[in-house]
Amino acid sequence: MDRRMDDNPTKSVFAKKGTYPTNDFFNAILDMGFYDRFFSSLHKDAKRIGISLFKPCKGIENISEYDIPLTHCVTPNKTYSF
Repeated sequence: MDRRMDDNPTKSVFAKKGTYPTNDFFNAILDMGFYDRFFSSLHKDAKRIGISLFKPCKGIENISEYDIPLTHCVTPNKTYSF
């Protein structure tokens, strides 16, 4: 079967040039604590490294007692250690 991109069989939504899409699926995974549960299953000395394509923010609000902090964050310009 020929599946050309202009047919868009999965009804994927693409961001317009110059805009940033929101990813409701990824946000839902974060809200469910998927990464926190995964990180808590690792050895206490394991490095927890995040990747960001965006500029760092000054702070994070709504941190809960169940949130597991990253040890490092890699960006296109710099690697941060916490």
